[in-house]
Amino acid sequence: MDVLTWYSKKIPKANQWSDKQAESQLCNATIYENQVRGLTQCDIAHDQTAQHHTLRPIQSLTIRARTYAGSTEESWAYLKQLKLLLSFRRLILFSICLVLSEHGSSQSDLDALMWWTRTDEKKRKSILKGTKWVHQTIQSLVGCGWSISRATELFFLGMTQFHTYLY
Repeated sequence: MDVLTWYSKKIPKANQWSDKQAESQLCNATIYENQVRGLTQCDIAHDQTAQHHTLRPIQSLTIRARTYAGSTEESWAYLKQLKLLLSFRRLILFSICLVLSEHGSSQSDLDALMWWTRTDEKKRKSILKGTKWVHQTIQSLVGCGWSISRATELFFLGMTQFHTYLY
């Protein structure tokens, strides 16, 4: 299968597109254009060297590209940190749901808290089972002399490696 065929199968259908726009908060063309414009304007506006009029256009473009590459790298690092934080927040929410479940909360109450996982009841039960495994592992590490912060840090920094237990 060529790349174009593969990609075309991943594109949302026409009736799903407005949902995708709403999800990303890009509900109209103006908002979208402003977002795309914002991806470059802040870097280029702060790049005084590239605005020097004695430079040839290709030199100016090269300088701007270096500036943009640097901010893209910073954005990538920020995204990785954000993904770790989000995964850990999910673990905390699933932990709360686990406690609620073990203390008799109804399935509908848990569903209301976990609606965004967009999974069926069987999968949500699997998520809670995985959460219990994480807690048991943390408890075991603490029992072996690890501090609670060190034991939880293992999951905070390695959440992507443990995602099969939680998703």
